[in-house]
Amino acid sequence: TSDNGCMNEVSKEVTIYVLPDADFTADDVCEDATMNFYNGSAISYGSMTYDWTFDNQGTSTDVNPAFTFTGNGTFSVKLVATSNNGCKDSVTNVVNVWPKPVAGFTVADVCIGEASEFVNTSTVTAGTIDEYFWTFGDATYSTGENPSHTYGAANESGYGVELRVVTDKGCADIVTGTAVVWPLPVVNITADRFSMCDGDSIELTADADQAVTTYRWNTEETTKSIQAKKNGWYTVTVVGDPAKGGCTASDSTFVTV
Repeated sequence: TSDNGCMNEVSKEVTIYVLPDADFTADDVCEDATMNFYNGSAISYGSMTYDWTFDNQGTSTDVNPAFTFTGNGTFSVKLVATSNNGCKDSVTNVVNVWPKPVAGFTVADVCIGEASEFVNTSTVTAGTIDEYFWTFGDATYSTGENPSHTYGAANESGYGVELRVVTDKGCADIVTGTAVVWPLPVVNITADRFSMCDGDSIELTADADQAVTTYRWNTEETTKSIQAKKNGWYTVTVVGDPAKGGCTASDSTFVTV
């Protein structure tokens, strides 16, 4: 309407496009695992494109992307859904990446017949380690935290041992190592004879199949060879090569006068 009372009118249509509804879900994962994202965005008509931001670590335009985070903890993920008419909606969710445990153990060398004591050194930065599974390399296993195992045969190069640990969140790690079991030295008491007349003596010698560091006779002598002059049992115990575990072994013989 002008100041002189003249009038005119016009009508036009305006279009208000429907907004998309952005939504997504994701399953928690363990460290270094790929997280799958499930796009639940919806719109009553038209189509949508997607822009994902993974806590400043990466982006994607896939409908249902997969992404591997660096490190562990909680991460903020943002999804922007854009309709074919340019209308936008966004949603931000927090996802969890659980820490991976670090499996580890120690075990000392032993002589055959002694128990190998396995000391578990596994760690995890958050949560707890709930499961342990040991395989000892001789077709036996254990689920103990710090197991003890006695091998039935020597193995100088070591039995292959594997430890698998699992956290309360289901995250796992595996470590392998060796358990060395040294053989005992083989010792034999030798002499040219084992019987004699009263007043004579016999030289008894302890011969071993490896270097010996210590000889201990039941006569309290500590030499490789001794003179036997009495009727009875003679026993020697030797300590073997330190490079082979320093294991001990014994032999006995009877001297008749």
